[in-house]
Amino acid sequence: MIKKGDTVAPILQMSKEGVVVKLFESKSNAWFVGGASSKRLVIQVFHEKTGEYINYPYADLVKVD
Repeated sequence: MIKKGDTVAPILQMSKEGVVVKLFESKSNAWFVGGASSKRLVIQVFHEKTGEYINYPYADLVKVD
């Protein structure tokens, strides 16, 4: 489980490490036969090297030790 303050990196760009600032839910734009899908979890990450705040889907991040 990823929490606020953890060091994480995107799975496909492991060199872009950052610190989790905020976790929040976002509406999903996908529609299925039975109706709309549930909300998705988004994590805001602060990258110290570049000074950027970037939002990532929860499934795209992994904890870095």
